[in-house]
Amino acid sequence: MESIVLRYLYVNNKGEQNSREVEPMQLLFKHRFWYLFAYCRLKNDFRMFKLSRIHHLQMTSDKFEPKVIPSGTEYTTHLAETILVTLHLSPKASYRVYDEFKPSDIHQEVDGSYTVSATFPIGSWLEDYLFTFSDLLLDVQPMDLKQKLHEKAAIMTRQLLDK
Repeated sequence: MESIVLRYLYVNNKGEQNSREVEPMQLLFKHRFWYLFAYCRLKNDFRMFKLSRIHHLQMTSDKFEPKVIPSGTEYTTHLAETILVTLHLSPKASYRVYDEFKPSDIHQEVDGSYTVSATFPIGSWLEDYLFTFSDLLLDVQPMDLKQKLHEKAAIMTRQLLDK
């Protein structure tokens, strides 16, 4: 099987769009989204690309020899670093609960709220993701994650009140 370079427009997490040529390595489904793990020729490094941010995908005529991912890199360690998180969500979150979590992760409580236990990557992405639930998030465990959310919310509140 030949390894062919892909070209596409990519929108990064800052909303910036640029053209990328990549040597695809693997498709990954992680944390409810599909990603392309590839060697990016623009950045001269391995990168993860969320499929929903890829536009105008083209196969080029360029071929490549697949690279070996050095062990201990950000990507090999990042994929292994996860945490089990328990969320208590409002009944109004039902559309997100069923869209974003596996049925085996979901328990509906007598009051209509949801308890969800799922594995997530460790890091600021998780905290930012949890903030997207806004007032639908009633509680979160483990306690150190709850504390990080509290600290970030306090900083955000101070910043917004200062403006």
